[in-house]
Amino acid sequence: MWKKTFVFLTMLFITLGFNAIAQTSVLNIDEELIKKIPPKQFAKYGDLYFRRGDYYLASELYEKALSRDPTRVDVAYKLAMALYKSRDYEKAAKWFKYVKETAPQDYPDASYYYALMLIYQAKYMQAKRALNEFKTKHLNYLKTKNYKRYNLLKKQIDADLKTIAFALQAQKKPLKVQIIHLDSAVNSAYTEMSPLPLSDTELVFASMRADSLIVTKKGQTKKIEQYYRIRFYKAHKENQQWTFDGEWDGPWNSGSEHTANGVFNPDKTRFYFTKCTSTDTGYYKCDIYMSEFKDNMWQYPTRLPEPVNHPIYTTTQPAVGILQKGSKKIEVLYFVSDRPEQGHRGGLDIWYVYNLGGTWSRPKNLGKTINTPGDEMTPWYDQETQTLYFASNGHPGMGGLDIFKAKGAANKWAQPQNLGYPINTSTDELYFILNPNRYSGYFVSNRVGVYALKNPTCCDDIWYFEFEAKPELIAEIYAYDEEDSLERPLDSVTIYVWLMDSITGRMAQIKTLKTDSAEPIFYKVFPNQQYKFTAERNGYFKQSQWLSTTTKKLRDTFVVAIPLKKLILNKPYTLRNIYYDFDKWDLKPESFPVLDSLAMLLKENPELKVEIRSHTDSRGSDEYNLTLSQKRAESVVRYLVSKGISPDRLIAKGYGEKFPIASNDTEEGRAKNRRTEFVIIGKVNINYQDEIFDELGETKSEKTPTNTQNNNQNQ
Repeated sequence: MWKKTFVFLTMLFITLGFNAIAQTSVLNIDEELIKKIPPKQFAKYGDLYFRRGDYYLASELYEKALSRDPTRVDVAYKLAMALYKSRDYEKAAKWFKYVKETAPQDYPDASYYYALMLIYQAKYMQAKRALNEFKTKHLNYLKTKNYKRYNLLKKQIDADLKTIAFALQAQKKPLKVQIIHLDSAVNSAYTEMSPLPLSDTELVFASMRADSLIVTKKGQTKKIEQYYRIRFYKAHKENQQWTFDGEWDGPWNSGSEHTANGVFNPDKTRFYFTKCTSTDTGYYKCDIYMSEFKDNMWQYPTRLPEPVNHPIYTTTQPAVGILQKGSKKIEVLYFVSDRPEQGHRGGLDIWYVYNLGGTWSRPKNLGKTINTPGDEMTPWYDQETQTLYFASNGHPGMGGLDIFKAKGAANKWAQPQNLGYPINTSTDELYFILNPNRYSGYFVSNRVGVYALKNPTCCDDIWYFEFEAKPELIAEIYAYDEEDSLERPLDSVTIYVWLMDSITGRMAQIKTLKTDSAEPIFYKVFPNQQYKFTAERNGYFKQSQWLSTTTKKLRDTFVVAIPLKKLILNKPYTLRNIYYDFDKWDLKPESFPVLDSLAMLLKENPELKVEIRSHTDSRGSDEYNLTLSQKRAESVVRYLVSKGISPDRLIAKGYGEKFPIASNDTEEGRAKNRRTEFVIIGKVNINYQDEIFDELGETKSEKTPTNTQNNNQNQ
């Protein structure tokens, strides 16, 4: 005896409600067996498979039960829920409507789910009327029956009305973007997920490749699970035509587990991905694995240790970012989990850990700015723009899961922004990722148009997008000696690239560029951003230049020329325009701009230790001038400390009239002698420990680095 098995890879690795193998989904309909089931038992068997998470089979059994007894409103409600869970929104709406019209008092929330199904079909105005009808006719009744349910639905209705308002506005202002459904070289009748572009023309993705319904003998379900595994595959594009290349070479597809959700770290020395195995309860538990590139090959992957992976709860969908301070880099691993630990907001949340040289910090929740009581998932971090892209059904969107973006890092984030229509629609959108060119990329959606076996919105496919605007903005960066009138580029220069978050004002170091030749560095930048480029070269002070990329041109080049001042130990650098009242040591406000510049110079050169020297002219006694100059030097030090400079790096020294640089016989000479200087007296070795990185990768204070005096330097 034979049976047909439909396998729909609906949401594996995505939500726990879709983690059962039945929901990925194996539909086991043995027609001969069904014929032997008494009609009264169809609903009972439907309940059994619904509890197991096999909503497809449950819906088939509920439909058969209703065909025998159309008066079973309870079965109609269960059928509607099974269809909703299997993302057959149109049929689910039909049955929810039937229930709400037939037995509104027995199933008051059927009216709410009917409205929700209308949202998922983009019937927003009908959904709005249905929600208002539910509030008027049924919500208060539910309050007397189940207050907890009433309170939850009241909040959800408010969120749904915001979704409708947002969706209607988004449809009026669609993005200028072309969206293309990838053909059968990539997409199949089963779900595709986790696109990973290797280049603008190469794509890795996860799928269970089967081109037709799977048929097996009775009792062979386990064999199906063994032979049909989710694996990584590869395709390439040539002349706008995709070609399927088969399984992606590498050690990640080994073993009996399902594998998906791959991501490289920025320098492509590590590859993180998810492996999922079934549990005794029939659900899938996922863990993150890592493969390292050593000896010119990818090593066999290892499971990340606890506490990254959890012994009980799912850990999946890795994404990688970098926190950087100077040459020090810390890898940040973002991931998705349902673990009920501190900070958990509900459903699936996005978490992060630090990779501290091979050891891992404890996981932390991204916080309430990103995570909601709903589900957040499929994160991808764009290091170049310090932007997290993720899917959520908890923030106002178009319906279902929408793709959002938020600037920031670790647990400091700007408010998420919806990517807009038509990237987001009333169905589920997730797994957003950009190509290296940054104006095109991929996402996953179950919108109408997918290759579907069961219903028009049953399954997820990969979609390609390309924005009409294709900016090519280049920064031409070089450093030169400030005494060189020709401003010729210096060789052996390191450029640190910083990006400002325009919403939070946070600065993040995103890149380190180096050149050995006396040539400019060309670096791709993005529109409407604020960059800072810091140049470093032996024998010079580090200096920075800002760049604003506000331009109406799609193609433009910005020249960033950074003058560097020679750094010489024990050489006095005079601070001009430092003013005090006569016979006083308090700084006048006119002095602040010069001292602010010095503070900035010291912040950009945190290894320097300086002496602040104050001098007077010869008027007054030696003892008086020495005291006055000492107090004036101390005033400068106090000001610099107030600007965040560690007092350990500053020495105040008053020299009185001892070291004139001009004659004290004239007022002009005396004015030159009344001066304030700073002198580089040494350098400190800065051992940036892990704790110097706060949640943004910036120093908590100037005191945080461990400063040890270099014995080879003069004090």
